Amino acid sequence: MAKKKLGLDNLRPVNPNGGVVIPKLIREDMEIEAGDTVQFVRLDKGQYLIAKVDPDKLNQLLTIDPLPIYSVKGNTPILKDDEGNESVE
Repeated sequence: MAKKKLGLDNLRPVNPNGGVVIPKLIREDMEIEAGDTVQFVRLDKGQYLIAKVDPDKLNQLLTIDPLPIYSVKGNTPILKDDEGNESVE
């Protein structure tokens, strides 16, 4: 596919339901088809990246493991459980 510069012709209004039509050129470049899932990733305040999600990896994206909780005694990190108690491994 020949590259085309993305310019003002790719501005899109937001409809009353909050939806936005992804321009055809971008859909084709990203190989996005009806029914595909996309993810919005926050880069900075007011800036987001849109990425097509591989259906086989969708479950991994939706499964969130809690971050381990650590505290520090001296220079030694101590792993804690969900209640804040020191975990014994």
